[in-house]
Amino acid sequence: MDERGLKIFDRKGNLLMNFTVPELGFRPSYLWSEKDRIVFANTDSSFEFPYFYIYRDDIRRGKAEIHLISE
Repeated sequence: MDERGLKIFDRKGNLLMNFTVPELGFRPSYLWSEKDRIVFANTDSSFEFPYFYIYRDDIRRGKAEIHLISE
């Protein structure tokens, strides 16, 4: 089975970051972009807060970390 994961490209189509499903621990969905971060969701109902983000500056540096959005 093809596990797509989360791939982030620049505006020219160059791959900047690639997180596989095993690395994330879930299949991300509902991806959107904000001024300072990329936000995505986990639709697995076992997560209380299913939204995560990656800072754009971290993506540019090539060392992006995934952060959990909590209330």
